[in-house]
Amino acid sequence: MKFKKRRKKIRLNGRTAAYLFFALAIVLLAPYVLLFGSKHAAVLTGLSFPQGALRYYGSMHERGLSSGTSPEESAGEVSFADRLPQVVVSEIAEIQQSDGRMGQPPDIPDSRKGEILQMHIEGAGENYGSIWVKNETGNEIDIREILESPSPLDITDKSLPTVLIYHTHTTEAFMTYDTGWFDIENTDRSDDLSLGVCAVGDVVARRLQSAGIGVIHDTKVYDSPMYSGAYKRSAETIRHYLGKYPSVKIVLDIHRDSMIRNKKLRIRPTVKVNGKNAAQIMIISGCEDDSSLEMPNWRDNLNLAIKLQNAMENLAPGIMRPISFKIAQYNQQYSSGGLLLEVGTDVNTIDDALNSATVLGDALVDVIEKIHAQ
Repeated sequence: MKFKKRRKKIRLNGRTAAYLFFALAIVLLAPYVLLFGSKHAAVLTGLSFPQGALRYYGSMHERGLSSGTSPEESAGEVSFADRLPQVVVSEIAEIQQSDGRMGQPPDIPDSRKGEILQMHIEGAGENYGSIWVKNETGNEIDIREILESPSPLDITDKSLPTVLIYHTHTTEAFMTYDTGWFDIENTDRSDDLSLGVCAVGDVVARRLQSAGIGVIHDTKVYDSPMYSGAYKRSAETIRHYLGKYPSVKIVLDIHRDSMIRNKKLRIRPTVKVNGKNAAQIMIISGCEDDSSLEMPNWRDNLNLAIKLQNAMENLAPGIMRPISFKIAQYNQQYSSGGLLLEVGTDVNTIDDALNSATVLGDALVDVIEKIHAQ
C-alpha cells in the first residue's frame, strides 16, 4: 500500500510577511550602507537622487532635522562631517564648489533690465595701515592701539562650540547669472537657502571645522513670511545658544547688502582673489551714544572687528570695505564678540560670495588661533 507524502503548507499572515520582508531588506541593504553610505545605498536599491534632492538631503542632515528633533532645538546646531556619510559630504562639497548654482538669465524684456556697475569700494574714514573705519558715533578710537591690544575674549578650548553663525535676514540671496544686468522686478530674496547668505555661512563653518574650531551654524528662517521683527526673533536664538553653550565667544550675523544708485543702477563691489571675483565684505560694529542702548561691551566688539578686518586684508588685500562703526545694536549687546557682516550686495553672484566666504573662514581661524594662544 503506497502512501502519498502530504506537503505541509506554510501560511503567513500579513504581519509575519511584513517582518520577513523587512528583515530581508535589511540583510540585502546593509552591505551597501556600510560600503557606500546612505545616498549610494538608496541608489543601489532603485532610488535616485537628482542634484536638487541631494542638496535637500544634505541640508536636512546638516541642520540636524529628524523625526525626533524639533526645528528649534536643531536649527543649525551642526557637526557637519560627523552627521553625514563621507561620500555624501564630498558630493555636497562638490556641488557647493562648482558652478552648479549658476544658471541661465531670465528671458525678460529690455525694459526690465537694470545696469550693474562692478567696482571696488575704496577706503574711507579713519585708518591705520589697510584698516579703515567709518566712525559715525562721535566716540574717539585709536585703531592702532586696539589692533595691538590683547583680545578681551577668553578662548581656552577652541574645540568646544566657539563661534555661532546665524542670519537674521535669512532669505537674502545672490544672483545666479553673470550678464552685467539685473531684473529690476526681482525680489532679491529666495527660499532656496543654497543661493544666499546661508550658503556663505556653510562655507565659513566648514573652514572653522577643518581647523578644529567648534561652530554652530543656525539656519532658521527669521525674515519670512514676515520681515518685520526678524531681529527680535533671531535674538531669541542667540540667547538660547549662549545659555546652552557658554563656550561660544564669537557671534556672527551674516547678511548681504544692497547698494542702489537708482532703480536701474546697482553696485557690485568686488575684488580679485586668486584670479576670481570675490564680493567685498563690510563689518558693522555698533555702539551706544549713552546708556539707553545698553551696550557696555561695544568696545570688545570693535576690538574683534578691527582684528578680523586686519586678518582679512592680510589674506586678500582689498577684500574689505571700511568698517561701519555706528550707533546701533543689531543684537550685538548679547556678546563681547558680536558682529554683523555684509557679504557683497544683491547683484554679486553666488560664486562671488562663496569665494569671499573662504577668505572669511580662514581669517576667523587666524583670529581665533591668536586669541587662543594669548
